[in-house]
Amino acid sequence: MFIVAAVRLVVGAALLGAAILAGAENGRPLAQFSFGTAMLVLVLLADPRRRFLGLRGEPTAVPDHARYDRWWEMAARAVFPSTVGVSILAAVALLFDASVAAFLAGAVAGMGVAAVVAGVKNLWWERRHGVRAFADRSRPPRLFTAPR
Repeated sequence: MFIVAAVRLVVGAALLGAAILAGAENGRPLAQFSFGTAMLVLVLLADPRRRFLGLRGEPTAVPDHARYDRWWEMAARAVFPSTVGVSILAAVALLFDASVAAFLAGAVAGMGVAAVVAGVKNLWWERRHGVRAFADRSRPPRLFTAPR
């Protein structure tokens, strides 16, 4: 979770820098970036679909035959298509309107902030229950736990 957050925050900052260099009006890129960040954080954290699309059932023990993804596999899977798609849109927007690019850079950073919030919530849940949590990639995903 935190690796994905770091990737999104760095990409968002880089895109903001590119928007500033592309000639966005003085002070405007930071305002657009902040607005994009705030909007994405609100949308992602307040999305009512999370109740319906989230994990189902009670956590069960991790099966003995479980395969654990490496950190880079999880990060690569998590940035497609959202982070990559919005980053491409921001790069294209640089050619036409640097303010729009700054807004989209903020959207990428907002995904990073939401990932930090979700990661902290997950850590808090794990510590409260004294377990490590794992999810599979099935639809809907299932939650597994292992002792700390």
